[in-house]
Amino acid sequence: MDPRARHADRARRPRWVRTLGLLAAVSVAGFGAGGVAFGTEPFSTTTPTTAFTAPSVSAESPDPQLRDALSHLGPALASRGSGARSLPAATDIPDALSQLTPALVAAGEFDHELRAQQLAHLGGVTTEEVEFNGSGVLTVVPGEMAAPNPELRTFTILVRVEEGIGIEPEVFTGQVFEILNDPRGWGPIDGVSFARTSTPEEADVTLTLASPATTQELCGELPTGGYTSCGRVGSVNINAARWAHNADAFLAAGGSDQEYRAYLINHEVGHVLDHWHVPCTGAGDLAPVMLQQTLRLDGCVPNGWPNPDA
Repeated sequence: MDPRARHADRARRPRWVRTLGLLAAVSVAGFGAGGVAFGTEPFSTTTPTTAFTAPSVSAESPDPQLRDALSHLGPALASRGSGARSLPAATDIPDALSQLTPALVAAGEFDHELRAQQLAHLGGVTTEEVEFNGSGVLTVVPGEMAAPNPELRTFTILVRVEEGIGIEPEVFTGQVFEILNDPRGWGPIDGVSFARTSTPEEADVTLTLASPATTQELCGELPTGGYTSCGRVGSVNINAARWAHNADAFLAAGGSDQEYRAYLINHEVGHVLDHWHVPCTGAGDLAPVMLQQTLRLDGCVPNGWPNPDA
């Protein structure tokens, strides 16, 4: 699969983050050399600032890029969010460094948020390619969640993830329940609401994310060819390669990774809810979720939802 198809719409870092990167590089480079070079005077990190008189930033500074970075270090970089303090522009190195610390903390927080968003966008996938053979070690993802619509019939799911497949278990599990409890899902159709458990005795079904080889083994007599997933009474087995990389037929028809992941979960859980395969209703129609869209669309438009008009 073309990697560009998987990563084309990743979020880009705003300009202020790139500026912080420059400031961090300036700081780290200076500290690594035993001081921050500014003009011809080094500022040592081991020398008390009271014993050092730094020259102010001026037009004669030999490094315009450094001068500009320091002079513009202010409230936008030093603080984020509500309650941001108004700080004056830095005029010398000690002043700049005093403002740089909260700026770098803010940058770190932003970077953490950005990475979390990117990981969620990728479905928790952290590998370029899911290997065909996995470790064979299946681990229950801990956590409990009540059904969000208790007035409906509760359907409780335990999630397991094979170790070492390159997909974050918590991100995957969170997205499974977001999909299942979405109004476009099976809830309004079958009158069910999905709960999460990590206790096997409480589960109506065990949903496992595993390598192609392990999925094939778990599916038993149901043919997967190492490519598809399966769902049957008490068990849903999701092929990690499909979750991570989509399916050729779905991609060729214009389907996105996010839409395919919704299809993958809704289709296989649909089997457990006694729904069977159906054909495409006509060229150009939205595909029924129980059409085998991993293998073919037959002219239908890719669709991941049982109740897409909700």
